[in-house]
Amino acid sequence: MKKSRNYKIYNNGEDFLLDNEKLIHQNKMTKIETAFFDLNAKRFFSFDKENYAFSFTSQDKKLLILKCAPYNALIYGDIDLAAEAARILAEQNVEVDNILGKNKLVESFLKSYQKIKSGTIKLIHSMSIMVLDVYKSSDTSDVFVCSSDDLEDLAECYKAFEMECFQKEKSLEEMKEMLRGREQNFYAYKIDGKIVSMASKNREVEDICAISHVYTTPCHRGNGYSKKVVSKVVEDLIENNKTPYLYVDNENPISNHLYLKIGFQYFINQSQYQFKMKE
Repeated sequence: MKKSRNYKIYNNGEDFLLDNEKLIHQNKMTKIETAFFDLNAKRFFSFDKENYAFSFTSQDKKLLILKCAPYNALIYGDIDLAAEAARILAEQNVEVDNILGKNKLVESFLKSYQKIKSGTIKLIHSMSIMVLDVYKSSDTSDVFVCSSDDLEDLAECYKAFEMECFQKEKSLEEMKEMLRGREQNFYAYKIDGKIVSMASKNREVEDICAISHVYTTPCHRGNGYSKKVVSKVVEDLIENNKTPYLYVDNENPISNHLYLKIGFQYFINQSQYQFKMKE
């Protein structure tokens, strides 16, 4: 770990997490906002142009940036340090491309970076984090937790999810291999013996857990199946004293209304921006 002036460069994610644990774990809501820091730091083993971690401090202010390729760079902390962070990253000549964080913080950082390194800034994805407030119960008696016996059926549903949401076309065998051993993270609803709706637990830790991969096949939408499966995940997390949260697309208000009906409330907005150097 290198220390210089008012910033630190980390050579691995373990040192980064140990040094900044109080900031990113200060309370449950902070843990939710910084969940990707925990996840990506565990994949960060050495510093280079595409993998890096910095902390910036000034009196009681602090800002963190973490990048673990091929994932987005993450930024969290005090916006007053964004310009200094941009200057240091430009000086260190690390790769700045896609970055995720609170809207204004990302914009402030990239605008400062743009003054040093000529390029374009583009909004890629605008999203919100929703956190469960008060659960509004519903009938979930016909929702089940998947097992290895459901692998092929689950893979077919997941394959359709990947294609519709991300335009990623993969074979059924690829899907089965990816899901093998993770089946029990998925909750599902069946019609005529086939899975038509699913949701999963994700990034589960001691007191919080994300809900993701919420999907109902097109011909079965409008019947409340997604509400059933998400509600069942919520019930099991509550029973285990964990707070559920999820990321929602700000351009897809239909699903957001579903989560509001279950008892989720908006917490913060985050955006993914892309910086592209001029050729």
